[in-house]
This record gives sequence, structure tokens and C-alpha cells, in this order.
Amino acid sequence: MQNAKKASRIPKPVRAGFKPARTLVKKAVSGSDNINATKVAMSMSLPAISEDVRFASEFSTKSTAVANPWSRQNIGWTGTGTSPAGSTGLPTTDMFCARFRNPLRNTVVYDANPSAQISAYQFQGQTSPNVNSAVGNAIVFNNQTGESPLRLDYALPTMPYAPHGPVLYGATDGKSELRFFWMDVNQSIVGTFSSALVAKYTWKVYGFANGNTTLINSSIPAGVGATTITFATNTAGYFAIAQVANGDASLGAVGTFSSVILTDPSGGCGHFCHLPLPNYTSNVLACEQARILGVSVMYTNEASPLNKQGKIAAVQAPVSDFWTEYASGGYQSVASAADSCVLPAENGMYGFLKPTQPSDFDMIRAMPTVGTQQSAGTYPLNGTSDFIVMYAQITNTSGQDGYWTFANSIEYVTTDVWREVCEPDVSSEDFRQGALLLKTIPQFTENPLHFKAIFDAIKRGVAAASKAIVTYGPGVIKAASTINSLVS
Repeated sequence: MQNAKKASRIPKPVRAGFKPARTLVKKAVSGSDNINATKVAMSMSLPAISEDVRFASEFSTKSTAVANPWSRQNIGWTGTGTSPAGSTGLPTTDMFCARFRNPLRNTVVYDANPSAQISAYQFQGQTSPNVNSAVGNAIVFNNQTGESPLRLDYALPTMPYAPHGPVLYGATDGKSELRFFWMDVNQSIVGTFSSALVAKYTWKVYGFANGNTTLINSSIPAGVGATTITFATNTAGYFAIAQVANGDASLGAVGTFSSVILTDPSGGCGHFCHLPLPNYTSNVLACEQARILGVSVMYTNEASPLNKQGKIAAVQAPVSDFWTEYASGGYQSVASAADSCVLPAENGMYGFLKPTQPSDFDMIRAMPTVGTQQSAGTYPLNGTSDFIVMYAQITNTSGQDGYWTFANSIEYVTTDVWREVCEPDVSSEDFRQGALLLKTIPQFTENPLHFKAIFDAIKRGVAAASKAIVTYGPGVIKAASTINSLVS
């Protein structure tokens, strides 16, 4: 049932491209005494095409569903069209992607927006500041006491061009109640009051960068008679808005925005697109908790031979780093990082995220809901897991053609009777052996080689993993603390 569903989701041209890999899968599995360990390793390293697996431990008792959500995104190089006025996010020769083990910020990928399209996202928020009420366009703020964050839950696109997909989610800094949203260069947030103000109000803007929350602007006023207020930035980053109450009890407990919209400058701008798991928003009501076992990214270069010159670098960044450091640091920040991989851009690159700690396999609570509304879903700006970064730098900006492919292997808890749920069909020992195999698999390879390199490594590693279990005993590899040394 699950396999039939998966096959129907993947178009024939994509399945045809994976045919050589399927052949290698059969070769890797045939004759092996450790088929389940092989399945685990392949699911983490090749989530787009591998057989589904479920996490197994001594305490795995819950039946779960599995899925392999994937997507493809064409690359629009700035050099192929008119550069938008605000497109200062990356040099015209560069392209960037980061992938995470989180359902709400699953991918950050740069879109140069060469045709200068305009995007707009309308925030949805609580209709009451004190209870978990329905979510809508009208967003309230506190009139009377103290400073309070503007309760923005998420944002929905209002224009055909939607760089962040169907929903732009918010983030938290783990230290405050501020709700942060990504803003690209020269974007603005415009709030329209339900009625003209009869008193003066003040707002603050906070920014988050590299682990720290700082006050960017302490006093943005909106005077008597104001119908709108604008929060603008000339730099890209994560920003949050807080409102300072004016203490006038005669105004009632709250004020209201009829709408709050994130919009592009008139000339358009480049975007660091923040994308959730593919089709996550249409499945979240059936998903109580989820864990992401496999995360991969593939850059495919389809330019003509004369236009393929360049380099591409990739690295698995530690949880203590921030993707913005690599995006702002440019190609060299990735190429010079410890354990990075640098290849010619001609053949593209494939990479996957390796687990480095036991908590990488923890379930993540799905986005809470209010009725049928997606409410208050956030991701942590201070990440909880490593992430992978891929940065391409080409020589000729004209004639570029290519795309990214993002794939995931996920397991989730659901009560939806339309979805097949099962207990793990591999043992906890199989799962540990599969994690051990990942150490032998090349993490970043050029596209024509990545399937063969991964499966050859798995075939070589299966016997070694089995011998390690026998020689050293399951207790040694059983310790959760050893997972870092096994797969790094």
C-alpha cells in the first residue's frame, strides 16, 4: 500500500532517472546477511528512492506512518535576466542552499528572482491576545500595559509568486515570546489599523543574528490619525515586532490591525526562500509528531558545456553554526570549512545529512492547530541538529540552467485511518548497524557517481559492521553516546 502510494507521487521522468540506482540497490541488498541494516543506511543517505524504515530502539512500541516528501526547484540565476533593484542577497555568480532536520524550516534556498516578480504574504494571528482563539487576518495588540510581542502566527501568500511556498512560518529564539520572521533585503511589513488611531502608539523591532537577539529600533511611532505603520529593513534577517502599550484605559484592552502584510520593494528582490517539508501544510492535520530520518539535496547542472564552468562546495555544519554565516560569508566560507567538499560545478553535486547525536532521531511535535487552522507553528532559530550547506559559484552568468532536488525520509504519528501505520520492521540492533554504515558512505559526491559511490560503500561496510557487532559485542555499539563517532 505504501509503496504504491509512493510510486504514484513520483513522475515517470524522475523515476526513470533513478533506474540505475534501483539496480544498484538490488545488488547491494542481494546476498547480504544484514539487509535491514542496509535498508536503514540507504534510507538516510538516499531518501528519495530508498525503502521506508522506522526508527527502532528498545522502547519503540508505537505504530507510525512513513513518507518520502520531495520537491524540485529550478534555479533562476540573476545573470539570466534583469537584476531586480533589491537583489543584493548574493553575487550574480553564486547560488546557495541549506537543508535542516525540521519540518517547518526544512530548506533555505536562494531565488535570485531574475524576472523581478513581486511577492506578498499576509500574516495570520490570534483574534484574542490572551486565549488560544481562532486565527485570522485581523491581529490584535495590547493597549494598556507593558510591552508585548505582536502575535503573528504564520503568513499566507497573496500574490502568484510565493517564494516561501504556501505558508511562511515563524521562529522563536528560545528566550522570549517574540515571534521572528525572515525578511529579505528591502522588504517591508505594513500594518493597516482597523480604524484611524486616536492616540499615539509605539512599536519596537528586534533582530536575531548568530544566536543573539538584539533591539534594532526602540521607537517606531504611529501618531493620532495614522491608518498604517511600516516596518522596513535594508538588510536581510530574522525580525520580530513588539508593541508598547500607551496605558490609556479609555481605549479598551486591545487595538486591532485589519491586516499585516510582508511585501517586496517595487523593483522586486532576491529571496532566501524558507520552505517547509513538501506538502507539509496539507498533511499537518493528520500528523501529531514527526521525525526526519533522511535529508538530501542534489544540484543538477543542465547548462551547455561552455557554460558549466565553476565550483560547488558543501559541508555539514555543526549545530552551533548558523546558515546566515555561510550565506553572508560567500563561497569561500563553505569551501574553507573543516571537512568541506569542493567539486567542479559541471557535474553537479549530491549530499545528505548525517546524524551526529541521539536526539537527531527524536520526534518533533507537529504544528499545533485550532480547529482546521494552522496555529502558532514555530521552529527554533537556535537549531537542534547539524545542517548541510551547498554553495555554487559559476564563471559565466549567462546560459545557466539547472535545478535543486530536495528529498526527505520521515516517520510520523497519526490517527488518520486512511494512512497505513506499522511498528518498526527492523530491530534496534539493525538500526545501530545502519548508523555505523553511514561512516563509510561518501557524504558529498558529483551526480553521476553518487548512487554508485553510496551503494559500493554500503556493500563494503555491511560486512565490517557485522564483524564489529560480533567482535566487540552489541553493548559497545549500543551506547547512544557512540553515535557521534560512528557517523561523523
